[in-house]
Amino acid sequence: MMIEEATGQGILQLAEENAEKSVKEMFQLVDYDVQVQFKE
Repeated sequence: MMIEEATGQGILQLAEENAEKSVKEMFQLVDYDVQVQFKE
């Protein structure tokens, strides 16, 4: 139920985008190229 509410409000999408950005920025510091995928 919480996932449905978060998805409906766009919160889940925003959280995924923020997480992807954070992980990419962290690995760029050590010259890694990463691809982030979320499992549903």
